[in-house]
Amino acid sequence: MDALALISHDALDESSSVPLYRQLKHRILQLIATGTLGAGEALPTEQALCETFGLSRATVRRCYRDLVDEGYAARRRGRGSFVSLPAESSRLDTIYQQVSTSSAIGRSGARPGSRFLGIKVVPAAGAAARSLGVADGAPLWEINRLRLADKNPVVHELAYVPQALCPRLDSANLESTSLYQCIAEESGELSSRTEEFVEAITLDRREARLLETSPGSAALRIVARSLGTQGQPLETSVGIARADRLRVETAYDIDGSSARKVVV
Repeated sequence: MDALALISHDALDESSSVPLYRQLKHRILQLIATGTLGAGEALPTEQALCETFGLSRATVRRCYRDLVDEGYAARRRGRGSFVSLPAESSRLDTIYQQVSTSSAIGRSGARPGSRFLGIKVVPAAGAAARSLGVADGAPLWEINRLRLADKNPVVHELAYVPQALCPRLDSANLESTSLYQCIAEESGELSSRTEEFVEAITLDRREARLLETSPGSAALRIVARSLGTQGQPLETSVGIARADRLRVETAYDIDGSSARKVVV
């Protein structure tokens, strides 16, 4: 995995009101938040980032200084900068952590896990095709899995990824890494935005059996889409969650709103 290649896959937006050092910082935090860069892994050198993006040394130093001050990086004399996650993990509660089912399970004190029910190629159609911006019939990976808390099912999820984006996606790499990490490592694309639509439903017999509860039980249907740094769709999913195990919390303040999933 080449961190520099992932960070520099898309150019920074010089016309944006967001300063370049913050755009660069956001790219690095994306890699950390999705697990693509783990604790102790080396970050690109300041010189490499300057040459790749055409940035001044002051811009890159400001980015790294912020990462160090906030606890996401540590400098080692003569060796460079390395990922160093804050002791208080909630400081990494960006949108990736807040809306991630696995992160919600972990925050509850339970052990997150997945049970794979299958992965196959299906033709794009209907809502999945529209969400991913592909033509009907385009090949999509369909990842069928249960999200678990202490080995108990919480969410049944069908995720769809364009095969053109990740030609070699398979169950072997998904068992050890997150889907976002697999997408980043294979395509170089980073998830920058997640959109979700949540509605209340009741479970039919099939979903109730998968979630190990009774037909007619209250549930949530969560339709999500992940977008890349240039707004391109990377993945879409439909999750059916037990309403007695998962809820979505939203907060509003003068600076905007935020949401997170909570497993109970």
